[in-house]
Amino acid sequence: MYLPQGLNELNVTAPNGATVNGITTLRGASQKASDTDAANVYRSEAEALPLAGTARVQTVASGTVRDVGYIGNGAGNTLSIPRPSGFGAGDYQLVLGAANADKSTSINYNPQLISRFLNITETGAATTRTVFRHNYAWNSYWDKTVPLSLTTAGGTLVLGNPTAYGPDIDTVTLAKLVAGTPTIQ
Repeated sequence: MYLPQGLNELNVTAPNGATVNGITTLRGASQKASDTDAANVYRSEAEALPLAGTARVQTVASGTVRDVGYIGNGAGNTLSIPRPSGFGAGDYQLVLGAANADKSTSINYNPQLISRFLNITETGAATTRTVFRHNYAWNSYWDKTVPLSLTTAGGTLVLGNPTAYGPDIDTVTLAKLVAGTPTIQ
């Protein structure tokens, strides 16, 4: 099971009357290897992905980091994630390295922080909307994990927002939620 960095809540249950013993959070070598196996996880810098409309690659952080900004604020301003071969229908985690330092004009001495939204549309299927909270700087990328249940054999994932700008995106990771067959010992 692919779990992104940070805190992950897991619920472990057993059939009525059974006990659950010996649960551990240690990961063995085979679990760590599956996180880097291209058959399970697709990673890309956002600037390497197809852009449309006003979405564009920009340089930030003293010229050392490139990301994609100006996603949204119109239906055609998008970043696309082509699905790799072998990433068909199923459950996935989409992890986006995103920055959002948007704020409105201050009232008195308090800045009015603004969350930004992205629509993640699977071509030929559904759209998932997710929020990116303010993270204090346009060059500080926080990972946001979005669970997706993809239904097509290979529909491209299109990130956009027809009504407002989304966050700036630095990295994209699409991971199969479950790789292989779970084992119970």
